[in-house]
Amino acid sequence: MKALVIAQLTFREGLRKKLVLGVVLLSLIFAALYVWGFHLFVQDWRAMEARRQAQGATTILPYEVFASAMVLLGLWTVNFLAGVMTIFAAVGTIASEIEQGTLHAIVP
Repeated sequence: MKALVIAQLTFREGLRKKLVLGVVLLSLIFAALYVWGFHLFVQDWRAMEARRQAQGATTILPYEVFASAMVLLGLWTVNFLAGVMTIFAAVGTIASEIEQGTLHAIVP
């Protein structure tokens, strides 16, 4: 129960500092760029397959393997960006706690 209260207060502080808005905005930008990049990947893949079939060559790896690699790359990027945003959010919070003197009461 106490953890939910702390989570609620943290979320409110994020709203107050406009951190949540920044995270949502950056997430939408990343999603749009990822979808656009994946679309370009599919177009290139189809063009490459058409050229290879015209030359009579076989495919090296199936489309699913490359698509899975792209999805895993996107998930890794999301994980990395979440970690970086968490670090920046924590640094700002700790700095403001030090300035206000709240941290001096907690840490002897």
